[in-house]
Amino acid sequence: MKNLLRTLILVLLCLTTHAALGADELYGATAVSPQAVRQGTLGSCYFHATVAALAVSQPGLLRAAIRQDASGGLSVRFADGKIEQVYPDDVQFARDSNYDLSDGLWVAVLFRGYAQRTLRAALIEAVSESSLSPFLKLSMSAVVTNSDILLLAYDRAIRTQIDQAGDIDRIRLKARLRQELNSLPLDEGSKERALSLLDSSGLFEALENKIKINGEVFGAYRAVGQGGLPERVMKSFAGAAHSYTLRDGAIALAAISNALEKHQAVVVWTGDSPAPVMAAKWRSLFGTQLDNWYDEEHAYTVLSVNRAAGTIRLRNPWARHPEPDGEFTLRLNSFSAAFAGFITSGGAQGR
Repeated sequence: MKNLLRTLILVLLCLTTHAALGADELYGATAVSPQAVRQGTLGSCYFHATVAALAVSQPGLLRAAIRQDASGGLSVRFADGKIEQVYPDDVQFARDSNYDLSDGLWVAVLFRGYAQRTLRAALIEAVSESSLSPFLKLSMSAVVTNSDILLLAYDRAIRTQIDQAGDIDRIRLKARLRQELNSLPLDEGSKERALSLLDSSGLFEALENKIKINGEVFGAYRAVGQGGLPERVMKSFAGAAHSYTLRDGAIALAAISNALEKHQAVVVWTGDSPAPVMAAKWRSLFGTQLDNWYDEEHAYTVLSVNRAAGTIRLRNPWARHPEPDGEFTLRLNSFSAAFAGFITSGGAQGR
């Protein structure tokens, strides 16, 4: 196991030297702003809407989260102090796959950092729930915690095998994982030990469950239960998040306005039923029909609130629907009819 750790560390050191990205390439023309954020082909509205909301209220926090060292290596530092090294090949994969269409690479860097953080936690939990001996559990947890090599091999294998429902097949995953490991300068014994993890009782099942819950960060597209996922993203970057059910539109609008005044990020989400939309379709929103922006189980960024007028300004992370950039304003009655809840990055706002 010591030899495996030593080899993984050496390989990691070889991977961390890259050409530094210029500010224009990393941050694009619009820098850290909600308008720069554009969701791609994944069902990752919970991530993109949350990052855009943080760009509204705390752009400096997101800039500070992305680190680039003198050798060009990128990393993401989360609110709990944990750091994920982000590799250019994986950022480019996210862009080439149209997982992220944002202006600049900063959103894709955050997305990759969050994906690695999610998988690392999933692997550590899966190892703890497996049938491995206590010694091997401790050793493998140390490998996953302190090295990116095994993590990246699993990550890249999962991306190629996950289906659009978030499911993976053990046999196909193992075959792909072998291909990924074969590309690394590891001895055969280390590769076999890494592969044998999937055969440990309970490990694959625990890993499969975690992957399914967070399938979008690995390339699945499915409807997202909006209550938990945006809250986890918000906590990861801002350190605190609170989710609320929208029961009274006026109270919610006041709470959201208060949160924005305190420079807290706010995300709202629609429910899983078209009934509110059917009931409110006749209402106009400043010339735009309600069905021109609405999508079930979808997260939206809150840009601003006008309490005197009783309106709320929102943005769809698709950066469209409605055109041109996904931004639109709703009156209170339309907002109340269509939305199921909201999340803030700060303390309790009232329900």
